Amino acid sequence: MVDIVIIGAGMSGLVCAQQLHQAGYKVLVVEKSRGLGGRVATRRLHETCADRGTCYLNPKDELLQRFVELLAQQDILQIWTDTTHEFDASLQQLKVRRRSPIYTAAKGMSAIARFLATGLEIQLNQRVVGISTVAENWCLQLESTNATTQITAKAVVVAIPAPQALTLLEPIAVSHEFLANLRSVEFAPCISVIAGYPSMQSNFDWQAVTVVNDDNLAWIGLDSSKRAEK
Repeated sequence: MVDIVIIGAGMSGLVCAQQLHQAGYKVLVVEKSRGLGGRVATRRLHETCADRGTCYLNPKDELLQRFVELLAQQDILQIWTDTTHEFDASLQQLKVRRRSPIYTAAKGMSAIARFLATGLEIQLNQRVVGISTVAENWCLQLESTNATTQITAKAVVVAIPAPQALTLLEPIAVSHEFLANLRSVEFAPCISVIAGYPSMQSNFDWQAVTVVNDDNLAWIGLDSSKRAEK
């Protein structure tokens, strides 16, 4: 038995796990995917990488600023740019938008998740398919590629998207109001496209472009500008 099982190894799950671990609890993180970070995802291919989830961090509050400073001290994050561009599709115009510095990871944004996972017990490729109560404890049924197992814990933290959480929590005695709040969460569909080109001299004078007045395109990033020159 463990003290606390955290379902989901995304950023919220890993931060929660680290805080509980540092407070002295025996924590286990279970994740259905083969990698860490959830939407902080990096794709590796052709001897390079590209971020296909969260592409940068723009700290606007004190807690996130402190976290970014910690990651910068560990050489995980560095300033990517303090200048972004905006493309107005209706006017076909590109203009400069200056703001506070935004940070990115040269080794891919998933490096943040790997840093947060330090010292944690994590089981990957483990999908939680059921939650039940046994006496005063929680019993989690896990399904992996090999078999179905069970884990017993004193407490459970559900750190996964609302639709997935709803599937797990509906069968147990959870308040109707709470379930209604989960059902009310809506997600907008999004497709992340990664395009690679042969090495060539870049003539781009931008790193990131926000697109407005376009129903299909929202953002473009030049991922190679995050990497150190070889």
